Amino acid sequence: MSTVFRLAGLLRVRGIEADAKAAAATAAQRRLQRAEARRAGIHRFLADDAGSAPIDAASLAAIAASRASAAGMMAALGGAVAEASEEREHAERERTQALREVRVVEKLEARHRVAHRHRAAAAQQAHADEIVAAHRARRDGMRATEELR
Repeated sequence: MSTVFRLAGLLRVRGIEADAKAAAATAAQRRLQRAEARRAGIHRFLADDAGSAPIDAASLAAIAASRASAAGMMAALGGAVAEASEEREHAERERTQALREVRVVEKLEARHRVAHRHRAAAAQQAHADEIVAAHRARRDGMRATEELR
């Protein structure tokens, strides 16, 4: 097994994808906030206009036309808000999925590092065992020659 994590490129790509999905989710959130702000502005306009008293029939007709137009705008903005909300939820789901995919590769990388450390420790232990065995063999050989003398 190599000491190089072969999926490092994939991890970088997944990280870039996750960043792009996060940016898309943020942009969708901003669009939703703008649509809600426009809808609230129209709502405030309609509420503020309720207290004014018309002076003549022409003013009353103008107010009625204005309210009808504003009501149409409210309906359109309601649809825009709903669409922006769905878009934001979709972008958030995609961001969450991208983060999951990054975590999967990160876990694989962590397992790779642990396996590499275990292999390195096993190699060091084997080397230490060889040194000890060689030392014992020399020591036992020295004792045998001393006994022969």
